[in-house]
This record gives sequence, C-alpha cells and structure tokens, in this order.
Amino acid sequence: MNGAPQELTQEQLQEILTALEDRGVRGDCPRCGNAQWSLQGHLTTLPLFHPSGTIVLPAPAVPACMVLCVRCGYVSLHALGVLGLMHLAERPTP
Repeated sequence: MNGAPQELTQEQLQEILTALEDRGVRGDCPRCGNAQWSLQGHLTTLPLFHPSGTIVLPAPAVPACMVLCVRCGYVSLHALGVLGLMHLAERPTP
C-alpha cells in the first residue's frame, strides 16, 4: 500500500448520502447561505487530544466524511461511527 487516500466507490458515496439524508442532514451553508454541497470522495480523520499533552503516533482518531460548500468551501464533517458507517474506514488488506 502506498499510503495514498483510498477513493470511495459510487456505492460507498451513496451509502454516506443515504445515511446523512436518513438523519435529516440538509440546509444551507452556515457561512454563505449557499444550498449546494459536494460530498468528497475520500474520508478523513480527526485526531484525538491525548490528555498527557504528548504526541502519540499513530494517534487515535475519529473517521469522518467531508461535505463541502461548493461556493465558499466551508467544510462540514460527519463522524462515521454515528452514521453507522465505520466499515468504510477499514482498509482492505493487501
């Protein structure tokens, strides 16, 4: 594996969209009021703060999907665990 981000398949993107819609995620951008959003084709992680203040590698993290406003670039993050989609964060074994 080369460490490059894994691109989501169309089926995975649809699974995320369905989970967001099922939970009532909708509305205009809170920054610019635009109603058009783009679901990004890659997942991201949010590193968790370690209480000791030291850097821990690999850092524990929350896997998330990103939805971006197509006008101003505002980023909305949604935790995969809450959406019931943690399986999307699992890397296939080579």
